[in-house]
Amino acid sequence: MAILNKIGVNRQGFSLLLCSRLYATFVRPKFEYGLAISRLTATDLKSIENLQDRCLRLLVGGHRTSSTTIIKHITTLPSMRHRIDVLITRYCLRARSLPGSCLLSLLSTTLPVSRIKIHLEKNPLFMALPSPAPSSDTRLKTFFRQYRERQLTSLVTSTTQVLLRACRPALVVDPILYVPATRAERSLLVRWRLGWLPGKPEDCPCGRDRRSRRHFLECDLIPSFLWSDLPRCPPGLLSSLVVFSSLDALVHPTSLPS
Repeated sequence: MAILNKIGVNRQGFSLLLCSRLYATFVRPKFEYGLAISRLTATDLKSIENLQDRCLRLLVGGHRTSSTTIIKHITTLPSMRHRIDVLITRYCLRARSLPGSCLLSLLSTTLPVSRIKIHLEKNPLFMALPSPAPSSDTRLKTFFRQYRERQLTSLVTSTTQVLLRACRPALVVDPILYVPATRAERSLLVRWRLGWLPGKPEDCPCGRDRRSRRHFLECDLIPSFLWSDLPRCPPGLLSSLVVFSSLDALVHPTSLPS
């Protein structure tokens, strides 16, 4: 990861979306080697999660204790806990489909204690599989996504994290990662989403409070007519569609509306 960080996988280099995909393609598989057949303790799981968090902080220039929950959410990167569940589930399904003459099948049926049945098949994701299990890889991926969406919905409704509740409650890439914008503008958008703007705590010139996302909504120095002049969403349309349409009009001012 340090090598990729030096050649552009960082805040000053590639976009956060591309950096996250490069991490998932080249770095994360090294963490996952052997996890499908390993019996991990709570300490092991915490260490693996911390390892992924350290890599994600390199993408955005975060300090060693900064949270990575929002980074994973806006880039749709799963936690290592979920990745371990997926790997174990795939391994168990593959083991069940092997011919009876295979060594693994023979060991599972002849040994008095089978590691697969004792430990691996007790995985919560494997136990949540429908009966019969998905017959194709496409259906299995759909099941994994639906399972993760249910977990996300439960987390968003029960969490007290203000920044996470402010994000979209869906398993999709946040539009701020791909809408037309300069490098500096996108960096500001990402850092605002992460709650890093403003940076260090500073007193607001109005003298009432410190600069914060909440205070900007009620700061006396920001004219109230600016908030009232913001365009309203037409009835029957999603507000995100109006925003995207406005961005498209700014980027392509000569194009005809569809």
